[in-house]
Amino acid sequence: MRRKYTQSVRIIFFVLCAIYAIPPIFSFEQNTAEYVWRSINGLWEVVKGEKYNYVIDKKVKSYKWGYNELINHNTFVTIDPIEKYDSICFHVKFTEPLKENVRFMIPFSIKEDRVFYAFRFIGNENAILKIDFIQSAIKDLSKPIEVKWNFEVKELKTVEHALAFNIEYFMEIRIERKKTTLLIDKRPVLIVDVPAEEVDSGKFGFSSLHMKPMIWSIAVMQNRKAVFLEDFSKDRFRRVRVEGKVEKKN
Repeated sequence: MRRKYTQSVRIIFFVLCAIYAIPPIFSFEQNTAEYVWRSINGLWEVVKGEKYNYVIDKKVKSYKWGYNELINHNTFVTIDPIEKYDSICFHVKFTEPLKENVRFMIPFSIKEDRVFYAFRFIGNENAILKIDFIQSAIKDLSKPIEVKWNFEVKELKTVEHALAFNIEYFMEIRIERKKTTLLIDKRPVLIVDVPAEEVDSGKFGFSSLHMKPMIWSIAVMQNRKAVFLEDFSKDRFRRVRVEGKVEKKN
């Protein structure tokens, strides 16, 4: 007698992928809203607040898939690239950290998921402790995109800087002709010497690991004019959803 059991297998599927290193098969959730963001990993939820709307990651942890550094974190990025920008601004609050390896990244100038620059925040359960400026690049261009760990992340500059949890911060990435600056509450924290043409176009987004960041009021500017605004009044995320069927034979 043959019985067929059909059920949702999201957790089982991911465990099997982790054990056997099988690239996961993703499908995209349908949504009537116009898509602006692509959720690469994580459970990003749009929340309607009393003072402002925000997006928060509910997943906290992530499996290291190994295809790129973005999917190794909980990440969302813009679907379409922005041709030119000289400022990325947003508000953020870091909440509910785990004990160690707490991370937050602002990837920008994303050409593809393995090619980007980012400001990376690293800390523990007590605070963010340092900030890096990093570059992700492809190791071997001749290999297909399905090859794991065919990318490298270089730490170009770092600074020790403490940021507390559960406090609102206003952050800006400011791109000038020969330098790029991370400002926190309008104060320069990390300045790097990188030509504007290296970083002033492409997709951008946010990544986290081992905490829940709240992000709101995103504005991308060029010559003091807004080229991209997001107030999360609508849920415009294209999310990854994994589904499957389990068959049992007797």
